[in-house]
Amino acid sequence: MATTSHTMSFSKPEMSGAEVLRLKHEWHQLAVRRRHMSGALKSVMTPILRRHGFTGSCPRFRRIKPERYDLFMFNFNNGHASFVIEIGQCTPDWWRRPFSAYVPPEKLYPCLLPKPERAFILPRPQLLTAADCFQFGDAKALADYRRLAESFVPDTEKAIAMFDDFAHVEKLAEVFDWA
Repeated sequence: MATTSHTMSFSKPEMSGAEVLRLKHEWHQLAVRRRHMSGALKSVMTPILRRHGFTGSCPRFRRIKPERYDLFMFNFNNGHASFVIEIGQCTPDWWRRPFSAYVPPEKLYPCLLPKPERAFILPRPQLLTAADCFQFGDAKALADYRRLAESFVPDTEKAIAMFDDFAHVEKLAEVFDWA
């Protein structure tokens, strides 16, 4: 018995020239906000992370030890003025697992690790929406971004402390059932 398959084509919604310009302006504004927030995080957080032995530059940092790699990242959301702190920990031979490719330690960051080796640090207990992330959309002046970055210091220090007992940190695979 032969089976036939049917395909449906979906038409793309038409956007007016004004809508395209508005969207382009919004994305540009978001990019500017992200650059300001990244600069503020760099000036506030880099010295803190350096004191704890991390190298790298904002938004990705790493602490390379003989027995383990501690990875720290400010992971900015696409389409929203917010970010999460993502951390990960692995052994130096993490890439020897199936389907892993070698990445030099200086290029390694948490997103490259499997979900059971990564965790989010959030201002609220659980990530549900972009609103549950660290927000910076209300900042107007550079001083506002700096003040926000300073307000995130306790969360950064909490994340750094979690590396010492990383086995007991709730991982992404435990938080999200799609992991």
